[in-house]
This record gives sequence, structure tokens and C-alpha cells, in this order.
Amino acid sequence: EVLLKAGAWPFISQRPYGTIAQPEDTPKAIFVSSFTTAPLDVDYDFLLKNNKAEFQKGIDVLAKLAEVTLTADGNFKGFFEKVNNANVVGIKGQHPAGNVGVQIHHLNPVNAGERVWVVNPEDVANIGALFLTGEFSAQRTVAVVGSSVKNPQYYKTTIGASVASLLQQSNLDDAQPNRLVNGDVLTGTATSLSGYLSYHNNLFSVIPEGNHYR
Repeated sequence: EVLLKAGAWPFISQRPYGTIAQPEDTPKAIFVSSFTTAPLDVDYDFLLKNNKAEFQKGIDVLAKLAEVTLTADGNFKGFFEKVNNANVVGIKGQHPAGNVGVQIHHLNPVNAGERVWVVNPEDVANIGALFLTGEFSAQRTVAVVGSSVKNPQYYKTTIGASVASLLQQSNLDDAQPNRLVNGDVLTGTATSLSGYLSYHNNLFSVIPEGNHYR
């Protein structure tokens, strides 16, 4: 009820279909994947290094709704191994091992009529911040990357930030047209300078458009 009233419920999506979870449903599990394998994807251990308390509180809240499975780097290099109230599972392997759908398929398959909820790691911290401070957190940490980015780095911004403001200090290579992608280059969505950061997105890729022919 607190999540609904505060506007934080859209942080929770459901599988199958990848839509916003329905509050009246009872999920068989909640998955939080901190292990990524997509090209140039973010390091959640680095991204959340200053939000460990908020992340733990978010896990505590989600654990009241269903069993939480937290997937992490199988080498357990970060702080996720020490998280309480979650079944921490180490994952290793090449892409698509970091795809949360693949992880669900191998760890807790969704059968007919069942639902599994999924929450982005930073949104777990945002949920935790809500319960610690009483205020909605719209924090979004974004890695701006790609072969057209001369100055790749992380930026602290807010959900739905404008693409133009996000790229102001990225020093793009404008020698040829670029493709702006909300997400990674395999599964992301193309956007433009007049567009906005996607709701759940921690990665923004910029690559050559590919319309230059020899």
C-alpha cells in the first residue's frame, strides 16, 4: 500500500510479458539481478556503493511480499553476498547469462498461470530510500557508453532525464551520424536528442549509425 500511494509501484515488473506488476497478484518469487553480461553494461556493485543501506532496506521490504532471489557475480566480488533476507545465487558465464529472463528460466521457471516479479537493483535502493526517509526517490545512475562516446562515465540523474542533458558532457564523436540507444546495443531502444531516459534504464549507448557505405 505504501508503494502504491508513493508512486513507487512501477519499479516492480512482472514476468511473463515485462509489464508493471499487478498488486492483487501473488508472485512465486521476486528476482533482483545484479549480474550483467550485455555489452558495456553497468557494474551494480560500483553503482550502489553509496546506497548499501537503502538496498538492504529495499530487500527487506520486498521479502515481505515474496521470496527474493538476488543473483550476483559468481566470484562474489561485491557487497551483494552479504545481503540479508534474500536467496543469493552466484552466476557465471557469457551473455545472455546476465539476462534476468534466462536466470528465471534456470532457477525458478514460470509455469502457466504463475508470476515472477522483477526489480532493478537501483530501484530496490529507491524503494529502500522511500521507507527510510518517507520520500519518493527518483534517483537514476546512468552509464553513458559506446564507441562514439569519447568520455564514457557514470552520471547521477533522475528517472526520465532528457537525453540532451545526459549527453552534454559525454563529448560525442560527430564525424558521422550516431545512433542513441536507451539500454544496451542488443536489446535497447533507439531514441533521439529530444528523447528521454527510459524508466528502468541504467545504461545509455551511443554508436555510429551504420549508414555510411564504402
